[in-house]
Amino acid sequence: MYNMEMMINWFFLILSLGLFAFLLRKPPLKDWLLIYFIRAFNAAILDCFVITYKLIEYPVRFLPHVFKPAILFDFFAYPTLGVLFNQMTYHDKVPMIIVKAFLLSLPITLLEWWFERNTDLINYLNWNIYITYFSLTLSFLFIRGVIAVIRHYSEKENLS
Repeated sequence: MYNMEMMINWFFLILSLGLFAFLLRKPPLKDWLLIYFIRAFNAAILDCFVITYKLIEYPVRFLPHVFKPAILFDFFAYPTLGVLFNQMTYHDKVPMIIVKAFLLSLPITLLEWWFERNTDLINYLNWNIYITYFSLTLSFLFIRGVIAVIRHYSEKENLS
């Protein structure tokens, strides 16, 4: 089983890096990089709490002797999905942004649920798919809101 999990990890690492490189081709680059690093920071902090309070565990992960969190998800997949979401909603109004947040969170949640049921990549201890779904949706919306505020003040600053 361990080999299958590591193959899945490598697949998602390569997929995340490829998708991220593709997403960076679209301007504004500084926004995408800012979103990426905010999401990575956010994920790393939140995952530490989730692991410390024994809500989730990651039995098979990259560098298990160094990191307890799933660094592949925290530093590659999750931030890349954040950039994708922000690009998908760049010109949208708030209602459509909310709809897209719920829609994008669904396949991610279902994939995580499948991994929890069929692999040793993730184990829910005091967690469930509903928490995953709503926390992903809220995180998409939160980071989208943060970047909207940054853009607003940046535009004001440029006009002065």
